[in-house]
Amino acid sequence: MAKSYPFYLSTAFASDPFAGNRAVIVFIDSELADDTDTLLKLGANLSQPMSVMIYPSRDPSSDSKLAKFRVRFFSDNWAESGICGHGTLAAAGVMFAKPGILPVGVEVVELQTLGHGSLRAMRLDDGWFEIQLVAAGIEELPVEDYTVVKAALDRAYGRDVKFKSMVRGNAAFSYYLLVELHVEEDLKGSTLQVDAFRNTGYAVNIVTTESPTGEEAFLSRMFSPRLLQSGEDHVCGSAHSLLIPYWASKGRFDREELVKARQVSSEVALEGFAGERRRCYPYLQGQATVFAEGNIML
Repeated sequence: MAKSYPFYLSTAFASDPFAGNRAVIVFIDSELADDTDTLLKLGANLSQPMSVMIYPSRDPSSDSKLAKFRVRFFSDNWAESGICGHGTLAAAGVMFAKPGILPVGVEVVELQTLGHGSLRAMRLDDGWFEIQLVAAGIEELPVEDYTVVKAALDRAYGRDVKFKSMVRGNAAFSYYLLVELHVEEDLKGSTLQVDAFRNTGYAVNIVTTESPTGEEAFLSRMFSPRLLQSGEDHVCGSAHSLLIPYWASKGRFDREELVKARQVSSEVALEGFAGERRRCYPYLQGQATVFAEGNIML
């Protein structure tokens, strides 16, 4: 007999259901959580940028204000992602909005990933939420990678591109690449060939610049032809696990300061607020809106 699993469609970093970055939040049991093949198929069939699979924690909370769950993230391109910031924000929007998901009195939700530590979310005022990410360690790019990455950037822009720095994450974030371009490269206004990033050797390719106007702490875009059908994630929360420590280390803002961060994809420019607590917990603030719900029968 088929089991029924509730799901919700939620959009992150927007109060409008037709804006922001969408995710589907599915509440599953531990048995289905271990069936990776089925979850990959489900993520593809649901056809959302990210499917967030939430299931019971092996380590229930003894704190009445904290609820713990485990989580897995699956894209629409038959791929699993170890961490997803916009999916976490969208999940927070669901869990705090829908009665019966959280016990009464819970103020903080902890989502335990398989390999990227624990993500936390809390509700703020006026439909805003805060998510706490995991800080990525950052290291210089290996010398042999520079030529490959530079060639990919030139193909993406269709010309010779000037860059300031190339770094990557380490440990669990070793597949994350971050490139800072000169601000004159017009990250916001440029149309890039997304598929050029397929051959950088990194699954997540973050391109960033200083803000040309000073209105934000920095601008960024994230490209991932391997993980996403669209090839570009127009608002990637997990990229800030590198972006926030990177720009803070360059003195663009104080590590305890809450600043405006803007992602400027070819689709839409979205903004939230970013900061870093105690030098080890990058966090984002943004809105989330639930706009549909139903049940999946498997």
